[in-house]
This record gives sequence, C-alpha cells and structure tokens, in this order.
Amino acid sequence: MIRMRVHDHRQRRIVLSGHPLSEPLRKTADVAVETVGRLTEHFAPLPAELSHAETTAVTSRCLDSLVGLLDGDAGPARLAPLEKAAAGWRECGIPLDTVLHAVHAGFALLIDRLETPLLGTANVPLAETDTLRAGIALALEWMSAVTSTITAAYLPAALPAEVHPRRTVDAGIRTTPGGSDPARRFEVLAFHITAPGESARRTVRQLRTVLTAHCGGRERARLSISGGTATVPRDVIDDGFTSALRSLARDADAGITICTLSTRSEPTAHAIDRAHSLLDVVVGLGYPPDLYHHEQMAMELQLSRRGPARERLAALLDPLDEHPHLLELLQIHLNNNCSRQYTAMTLAIHPNTVDRRLGHIATLTGCNAQSGYGAWKLHAALIARGRPPRTRPGSFPGPQPRKAP
Repeated sequence: MIRMRVHDHRQRRIVLSGHPLSEPLRKTADVAVETVGRLTEHFAPLPAELSHAETTAVTSRCLDSLVGLLDGDAGPARLAPLEKAAAGWRECGIPLDTVLHAVHAGFALLIDRLETPLLGTANVPLAETDTLRAGIALALEWMSAVTSTITAAYLPAALPAEVHPRRTVDAGIRTTPGGSDPARRFEVLAFHITAPGESARRTVRQLRTVLTAHCGGRERARLSISGGTATVPRDVIDDGFTSALRSLARDADAGITICTLSTRSEPTAHAIDRAHSLLDVVVGLGYPPDLYHHEQMAMELQLSRRGPARERLAALLDPLDEHPHLLELLQIHLNNNCSRQYTAMTLAIHPNTVDRRLGHIATLTGCNAQSGYGAWKLHAALIARGRPPRTRPGSFPGPQPRKAP
C-alpha cells in the first residue's frame, strides 16, 4: 500500500475565507456519481468489464481520503479499495495508460470543483496564501498516492517482456504477509490461460469466483489474462472445489490448464516453481486443458528431464519416422486406451487394418502396443519425444474396457 507523507500542515483543516477547502467535495457519493458520469460522457465509455456502480463506489472511497487529507486526517488506508480495484482492472486487461489518463482527467474535474468557490471572491487574502499552497500541496500529494497505488497494482503486468510472467505473479504470492505454520498443509495452483481477448478476461473472473466461493477469502492469488498462481489452505479443499476447478478447465471456451501441488507447510518459492514446472511440462507436451495433480504426473516430469535415458527412450520410435501413418495410429491407439475398435472408428479403417499396423509397429520398435508393458513403454517414448497421446491423467497405462458406441 502506498502511504502519503505527513506534513505539519496536515495537523489542521485547510480553511480559506472561513470555508473548509474540502467543502465542495464533502458529499463524496454525489461527487463520485457526477465525476464518473462526466468522464464517461466526455472522455470515454467504461470498458465492458467494469461495472458503473463499482467504479463509482471506488471513486467515492478515494474522495473520502482526499476530504480527510484536506480536513487534517492522514487516512492512507482509505486507498486500499483502489489498490484492490486496480488489480481487478489489470486482470481484465485494461491498459494502465487508459486508467491513468482517466484518473488525471477526473482529478482535473475535482480541481475545478475546489476552485469554483474561490472564484466568487476577488482575491485570496495575502494572509491565506500559505494556506492555499498547503491545500494545493495536499491535493497533489493525494494525486501522487493514487497514481502510485494504481501503478503498483499493475506492476507485474508492466515488467519487461524478458521477465517470465510466472515470476511476476509469484512474487506477489511470496511476499504476502503471514507467518508459516508447519502444521498446516497448502495447495499451490498454477494456471495457464490460452483463451483470447474477452474469453480470457471471462475465464479470470470465473476462476476468481471459484476461489472466493470455496476458500472464503483464505486464498492468495495473483492472476492475469495469461495465467497466474494461487495458494489455498488444504483444509478448504473438498470435492466441490475440485469439481468446480475441473469443470472450468474442461470448458472449451475457458482455455485454462490448472496444475496443483500439495505442500506440508506454508508455500515457498521452491514449491511454486515446482507447480509451474509441472505446468510447463503439461503445456509443452500439448495435453488438453484440464486439472492436473503433481503426484499423477510423475512419469511426465521424469521424462521431461534431459539425459541419456530420455534420449534412448525417444530413439525407440526412430524407425517410425519413415512411417508417419504408423506414428499417428500409435498416438490415437494409446489415446483410445488401446481399444482397436475405437482406433478403427477414429481413423475410419477396418479393425483388422489396425491389427496389421500395430504388428508392423511391433516389428519396427520391438514393443507390442497391445500388451500392457509394451504399450506403457511406447507411451513413455512418445512423452520423451514431446509427442504424447492426448490422454488425461490416470487414464493410462493399460487397456481399459469401453462401452460400445
């Protein structure tokens, strides 16, 4: 939170010609309605993501802090609602320069309000010149604090492109105040959002709604339209929370992949990095958007590490490079849980053709895709190559019976 400096003149109310300088702003709710209305009418309409009522409410709270300053009250905590609102604007993808331009235009309107009563007097008495300067200094200081608060909320999104976006959102998580309690377990959630434009903003809003509804404010989250991080106490996680996350991830329009990691104490930088490392592997392998748990992805994590063993395993499929139709069939067959009927349906070929091609694969690689161990080894080789079957966690290895279509 940005705090305003305390000057000696703040100890008294700013009064000019017998009237408090704050008097034109006292009815903050009415002033906020008028200010937001004039901005949207003459400056620009509110973005679709912003509620007119919420914007007016935040403006009113900010005006409370300005009135407090002019009346001798420091009141820096009154800008807390602005910090929260600015973080929401950032998550909705509203550019920082758009917000700051609107704030400066609004400040100009407020200055006009403060000047209007003074225009009715011939001149400010010489004895009150210092008081007027003090009032102007306070208003400018308030404006500086407002600008700094908004910019600080936007900081993760404003860092240079070479800074990994994961690091920016995680920094806010790690620096959140709060002591460590080894007796409590936490869940680290890493998010990757691929939905474009408005769909990404909607996904962020839906994700925040799920976190708020199930965690009761105990979550810590830093989200943006490209993804983010959240930490949640393990005791608030139930089937409803998991189901809500999985439903969101499997929503075709949401475009969000979620990876989770359990910790035995307060989440550390290492735990957050591990969760995002898993997310990088899942996204890099081209797995479909879903909810992925760390303990279910041990094979993928191990095979993502470079080394001689990974190279030898990937080389198992080298003979198929000259037979792309066999490589395609292998991926589809494993994706269908080794069901020859489903593989035949997917490729629009006869099941006997599937059998012949699988036999050819076994001859070239030495692994039988219709046996448990052979299928597992071929599955692992595809992962080592970065071309895994599009299965969800827990659906492999081994053939599983399916109902006939």
